[in-house]
Amino acid sequence: MRRIRVVGSETAATRTVLDGLSAFETERVPSVVGLAERQDGPVVLVAPALGRDTERAVRAVRRMHGAEPVVIAADEVPAGSADAVVPLDSQTIARRMEEVLDEAATERAQWRTRRLENLAAADGTGLDSKPGPDSGSNPAGEVLCRRLVESGLFASAWVLETDGETAAPSAAAGVPIAALGAVETSTEWPWARAIREGESVVDNHGVSTVAVPFDGGCVVGTATERIDESEVEPLSQLVERLGASAEGDRPPYALLGEAITHEINNHLDLATVHLELADGDAEHLDHVEAALERIGSVTEEVGALVSRGVDIEPCSLEAVSKDVWESAPRSDATLRGNEATIDADEGLLRLLLSNLFRNAVQHGGGDVTVEVGPLDDGGFYVRDDGTGFPDIDPEELFEWGRSEADSTGIGLALVGLAAERHGWEITVTDDDGARFEFRAD
Repeated sequence: MRRIRVVGSETAATRTVLDGLSAFETERVPSVVGLAERQDGPVVLVAPALGRDTERAVRAVRRMHGAEPVVIAADEVPAGSADAVVPLDSQTIARRMEEVLDEAATERAQWRTRRLENLAAADGTGLDSKPGPDSGSNPAGEVLCRRLVESGLFASAWVLETDGETAAPSAAAGVPIAALGAVETSTEWPWARAIREGESVVDNHGVSTVAVPFDGGCVVGTATERIDESEVEPLSQLVERLGASAEGDRPPYALLGEAITHEINNHLDLATVHLELADGDAEHLDHVEAALERIGSVTEEVGALVSRGVDIEPCSLEAVSKDVWESAPRSDATLRGNEATIDADEGLLRLLLSNLFRNAVQHGGGDVTVEVGPLDDGGFYVRDDGTGFPDIDPEELFEWGRSEADSTGIGLALVGLAAERHGWEITVTDDDGARFEFRAD
């Protein structure tokens, strides 16, 4: 059971609220400021004991702890942005908090299920079985466990493989694999039951756990919040692909959905954070607008890649470059265009140039200079005078999912795919900046 934090000084009103919540685990916090260092959880603001405007208090709690339920306890307070307002009556408070927590649990379960469904839909044809530097005996299982934990859905995840009588861990994330010992499949642990009975098990007693069996083992996930039965089906879809992972590396188009979903989710999360912080602040709203614009451009780029054939016609390289540059995030960056006519699909050419321009500004700085022009032996180049990529193998630049701290690994992968659809060969150098050359293969 999550702890309910009751915010308010020591008053009769606060004691009434605590008495009403006696069936719950509660903690009294003297002020909203005192919540800053505490864990997430439902919050009850005792209005007569707050010593500040209740609406401002609600906004402050939301900034610190996101979507957790916020309830105001008072006799006369307008609803505002709180999830509920309850009168200072101990019986009413207990009943209403039950309802609020049930509603929050339902919404959270729906969010978790949607997130798992998106993860399953984006997974393509199989799990990437390329071992990492610390890979153990089950690299595909490690990838799956890492995704489940990094998505924020599970605190830990691991894969158990069985010989029938015992099950031993072969991959894990969120918990050291050495801390997971072998277990007998005859025990009543959720994962032992799942392996033994061949059916998924959801157990919300103590630590919430889900165990999904597959032929030869079981995938286990643990969460700090209740796991809903609706999560089993999308998780099962991910688990089913463990067997397909040994067939080899995933093709570029199989990774497209995952990369796009990752990019869009990142910008949706960014927009959501700045909306919560905005409170009328134009700077935060500018961040929201930029995130939504990027989401729109990503969908347009994907449409250009997958929704139609390649329509090759003569294009003015300088004119298209200048037009794309106008909508690129460039700060004080400079574009130098050189006139040339090339044969290209204009939509795909725009996609290619916009991602190269964005990459140049992102990694070369706001004052970078970008130049576009023809090659003597046919084709064209895009170069910048930024830092280049001295620590990256040029052959890896266009791999799906290759990311750094400030990027998601989608931009140059889209460039590579746009070039591939044209049949262009790409040559990359990083002498005094990055230079990309495109020629007919």
